[in-house]
Amino acid sequence: MKINKVLIAGCGYVGLRLAEMLHEQGVTVYAIRRNPPDTHPFIKWIKADLTDVATFPKFEEKPDVVFYCAAANGRSEQHYSGAYIFGPQHLISVLKEQDKRPDRFIYVSSTGVYSQTDGSSVDENSEAKPSYFGGQCIILGEKAVSKYAKHGIVVRFSGIYGPGRHRLIDNVVEGNPIDESLYEKYLNHIHLEDCAGALLHVAALEDPEDIYIATDYQPTKRSLIYSWISKVLNKPSIPLESEQDIVVVRRGNSNKRLSNKRLVDSGYEFKYPSYKEGYTKIMEDEKLV
Repeated sequence: MKINKVLIAGCGYVGLRLAEMLHEQGVTVYAIRRNPPDTHPFIKWIKADLTDVATFPKFEEKPDVVFYCAAANGRSEQHYSGAYIFGPQHLISVLKEQDKRPDRFIYVSSTGVYSQTDGSSVDENSEAKPSYFGGQCIILGEKAVSKYAKHGIVVRFSGIYGPGRHRLIDNVVEGNPIDESLYEKYLNHIHLEDCAGALLHVAALEDPEDIYIATDYQPTKRSLIYSWISKVLNKPSIPLESEQDIVVVRRGNSNKRLSNKRLVDSGYEFKYPSYKEGYTKIMEDEKLV
């Protein structure tokens, strides 16, 4: 599919890298943010609040693709429902009213919608029945998008890391403790470069699926990742503490092994096929090794 113009709704960590890649390909990029930054001058910024339809402008052109990349800016029910349910609904409604419906509407979702905790393998056909409110909002947003365009596509990202976002490395460097009950559970990762790369790839597919899991090839237990980072950095093993003593925030009880087979079978090639390649690049850039 030929892409000439796109709209990125919620142009933050992933959206900005996506915008840069699109610009490099000669694509015209429009992007929505509440407070557009004084950066990326090639982006045609649109100042609007996705949770408030009254702030939406009249769009200049019909985008070929919309990438909905918004994230909740708080942890309340209002924040989650605004970003993940009402935001896409508002945007879909306004684009339809203005006769600016894109050919594709790609909704950036999360593999947090999978609540499996038994270490089982998970793919796009696995049950997605989140137990927490945020995940339930994301599922509702997915359903709204799936009914919208010729191709309403959902891309579910696993744990995103990259420049400026490398919590596991920071924990080792700083000696932060981790809840011992999480230590032997699986983590699933995807580097920022592959987040943007996968979105570009899916957008250009001639006959895409409705849902893709975007994650690297190597689901790995925290214990192995932390041990590897400690060894590379020549740092002590990360301390373990019980839940009642822990000082860092838990990130949930997830324990699953995500499959990227559908995305890979569609032709996508990962720049960082596992955490080792991605974290090595980060540690080199941060001059930690």
